[in-house]
Amino acid sequence: MPKGEGPFPAVVLLKGFPSKSDDVLGLGNRLSNAGIFVLTFHYSGTMGSSGKFSFENAQKDIAAAFAGYADVKRSSDRFTTSEKLILFLS
Repeated sequence: MPKGEGPFPAVVLLKGFPSKSDDVLGLGNRLSNAGIFVLTFHYSGTMGSSGKFSFENAQKDIAAAFAGYADVKRSSDRFTTSEKLILFLS
């Protein structure tokens, strides 16, 4: 969570296949330090997360990430409501 009271713009950060753990997390930290809320995750079966990696499961993981983002956004007034940015890395 960025420091301050907000509201903050938000980014859903999706890493590519395959990816090193610091590919996304390093960028996420830099964005957060710049005042942007960042939601990121590891796909099922990668980087120590449970489950099995597949493109079908990756699509489910992405859908779950956006559902989680929507839940956080509904429960807090610390995020801008009209902006959403999606970053894809590979």
